Amino acid sequence: MRVPWPSTRSVHLPLPSRLALIQQGQGTLTPLLGVGLCVSIQFGVFERMKREFGAANAARDPALKGKGLSGGQLYLAGAAAGLTNSFVAGECSAPLSQAPGAARR
Repeated sequence: MRVPWPSTRSVHLPLPSRLALIQQGQGTLTPLLGVGLCVSIQFGVFERMKREFGAANAARDPALKGKGLSGGQLYLAGAAAGLTNSFVAGECSAPLSQAPGAARR
């Protein structure tokens, strides 16, 4: 049984999300929002780590201010972003990976 969905005129969503909702129903909106959340977390943590490494480099050697980061620093920034995102992605996909009717732990 389908649950009635409110009119898209009363829902304040960006146009691509509204079009997906109209064309395919409410099942596509949740994945779109989930992917947006994951990407936002990844970019936010990655950029924050880049700023922190840049500030640490400039404090250590003023000649490095405004210069790029080393490969190792970029690797660590990416690892921190992935690790942070895994908490959100793991919680979102955990119920989906369980067999139907299985007891939740």
